[in-house]
Amino acid sequence: MLGYPRLAVSLVVLMAAPAGAISNQTIVSFDDLPLGTTDFSVDTGHFVVFISGGTVVTLPPSESHSGTQGYSGTSIHIATADAFDFSLPAIGAWISAGAPVTLQAFEYDYTTGTESALPPVFLHASSVAEYLSVGTEADPRYISSADFSADFGSFVMDDLTLGLENVLPGIPEPGSWATMLAGLCLVGGALRRRKVSVCFGHVVKHG
Repeated sequence: MLGYPRLAVSLVVLMAAPAGAISNQTIVSFDDLPLGTTDFSVDTGHFVVFISGGTVVTLPPSESHSGTQGYSGTSIHIATADAFDFSLPAIGAWISAGAPVTLQAFEYDYTTGTESALPPVFLHASSVAEYLSVGTEADPRYISSADFSADFGSFVMDDLTLGLENVLPGIPEPGSWATMLAGLCLVGGALRRRKVSVCFGHVVKHG
């Protein structure tokens, strides 16, 4: 059985270990989903993201950025599984539409416990896929949800991009938790060796 100090060190190593093969960026191509799929979720490796409001359809070549399928709707909603704990530094997609499309992203506001709207971004009507996004490596955000919506009619989305390759998503700092647990384990080990007990208001030390 591991002693308290060794256990603390083990926890620090395990919790502070890099994610390894997990990527900071997830691209949803929609090609691996059955045609007609509506609401679904994506596991980014860091947390789950929910996507709703559209339908998986076959794309003509002019509207495709990659593959043969996309996601079509009038208002498409993307949200992290837990706005308090999880966020995306960026979100974007390749859009084709017969009308202007707005991307309205939201960040979680810890002071109010609600989501606050970021400045919206717009894309003009386009018969070919063009990229619409919020958040860059120079200006990463803490996006907990976002809405793509057309002024009228429907639009098509392809290669929905969640996060940035070189920026970690917003998740609780594992180093902070590891440090706290290590401290608790070390204190427990010290108390175990010292065997301090309290008897009728007096501290009695053994050994």
